[in-house]
Amino acid sequence: MTVILDSSGVIRYQSPAMERVFGYDATRTVGTLFRLVLFAEDGLMLDAALGRAIGRPGVPIVLEFPVAHADGTRRDTETVVTNLLDVAEVRGIVVNMRDVTERRQLHDRLTQQAYYDALTGLANRSLFQRELDASLPSAEPGSVAVLFCDLDGFKAVNDTRGHDVGDALLEIVAERLRGCVRPTDVVARFGGDEFAVLVRDVDAMYQAQAVASRIAASLATPVRLDGRDVHIGVSIGIAGSGADEGSVDVLLRNADFAMYRAKADRHQSVVVFDPAMHNALLTRLDVAHELRTALDEGQLVLHFQPTVALSTGVPVGVEALMRWYHPSRGVVSPYEFIEVAEEAGFIDGLGEWALFEACRRGMAWQHYAQPGAVFSIGVNVSPQQVVPGLVDVVAAALADSGLPASALLLEMTESALVRRPDEAVAVMRALKRLGVRIALDDFGTGASSLSHLARFPVDVLKIDKAFIDGVDGQDERVDVARTIVGLGRTLSVATIAEGIERQAQCNALRALGCAFGQGFLFSRPLPAEGVTALLSHTVIGSQPTPSQTTQDRRHAPEDGRVITIDR
Repeated sequence: MTVILDSSGVIRYQSPAMERVFGYDATRTVGTLFRLVLFAEDGLMLDAALGRAIGRPGVPIVLEFPVAHADGTRRDTETVVTNLLDVAEVRGIVVNMRDVTERRQLHDRLTQQAYYDALTGLANRSLFQRELDASLPSAEPGSVAVLFCDLDGFKAVNDTRGHDVGDALLEIVAERLRGCVRPTDVVARFGGDEFAVLVRDVDAMYQAQAVASRIAASLATPVRLDGRDVHIGVSIGIAGSGADEGSVDVLLRNADFAMYRAKADRHQSVVVFDPAMHNALLTRLDVAHELRTALDEGQLVLHFQPTVALSTGVPVGVEALMRWYHPSRGVVSPYEFIEVAEEAGFIDGLGEWALFEACRRGMAWQHYAQPGAVFSIGVNVSPQQVVPGLVDVVAAALADSGLPASALLLEMTESALVRRPDEAVAVMRALKRLGVRIALDDFGTGASSLSHLARFPVDVLKIDKAFIDGVDGQDERVDVARTIVGLGRTLSVATIAEGIERQAQCNALRALGCAFGQGFLFSRPLPAEGVTALLSHTVIGSQPTPSQTTQDRRHAPEDGRVITIDR
């Protein structure tokens, strides 16, 4: 469309297309200032362009500005202004305009899709990395910091209450994050429940820690969804630019390391990256690599710690504990490799091997059971194993070994259950239908509530060693132990005290009504052969057969070492 102006910007001519595109009737606009159909700030741009055009006859001046449609809406244009005042046939300043509103809207939509998260409207990973990449080259050490944020408990909400509720929760989290950052900070969603914040300042690390504190405090407040409070937390890792952290990949990696360290630490939700974390990660990667072949090469074995009746001292069962005899590093603590196996995704393989091996061993010891009872075989279950597929694995292990289902005691920690309580309850009930018993391990140290405990179909509460250490004294741990024993009695479940080392502890627990116990007072964890020897001396009227003794010796470590590291 074309508009011809005089030197003062008054419309002398307007093509019919002007009315069709912008809604202005030529009979009403001719003779008025063209700037009146523009937005105020763009009218100033037009005046400046007209001034330049007057001084440069015949030279096109290209502009982009919006024109106000007659209905009040905004229409984007590409406009060319040319001074043809000296051309006899024109005698005016020609303004050629093209409506590019739809093209601009398409460009904006594509930009939004390319650089912004569709759900929350936050920047996405691509835009965040672009901003970070633009900031680092000229940054002074310590003037750029990155926060990695991972929600705690989001998966449980998403799995149990549905994706719609999960999406609503993420939108609320995004809004809270916006409220915790400064206008100059960039907050992004990387996907799932992972978020990041870019902080640029002369004291970026100090500012980043202040932002992290605000985020942690904000997300500690419950979110109200569908009439119910949803409690979530957050784990935050912080990394800053420095002489050796000058690339995008390194800075993001360091923040990621720190975030995972925060996630693994129960006592702090914000962790600042330290170079030692990288070395620790490399060590963990080495462990993960070697652990993959440990099973095939027979480096992993089970030891067993007896559980005794506190009234008689007679063993009534054992707990299976995994040991790794590394060819060059010696005995590797389960604390070093179980968590690595969980992170690397092959805890299922280790857990299945331990379950089958423990059931086979346990079947060979059933003739040591007390009259009318079974000899209990406790097997620890990782939180990652508490899924529906566990039921089939347990059924297969029982069928393979012939072990009575009631002899198998699966030990689960509180954290394994409260992460996904609905799924955990369903899995536990399916296991109970097989006849398997379930123990809640390390009771009192986790995050379960009495309402959770009432839902979980458990048969045994195991009192954590932290409460046993002072049970023969007068501190508050006596009251905790008494409460747990009383709770077990109320719920009609047995209690097993862990970590008994002194006779006075045993006497105190027996007086409180605790029926069973484990600890060095009775026996350290033993190889299978050692368990057989112990049972043959402590359980009256039962002797191992030669074939059993031979089998135990074949699977025991060659040097006969007794390992005292407990998982």
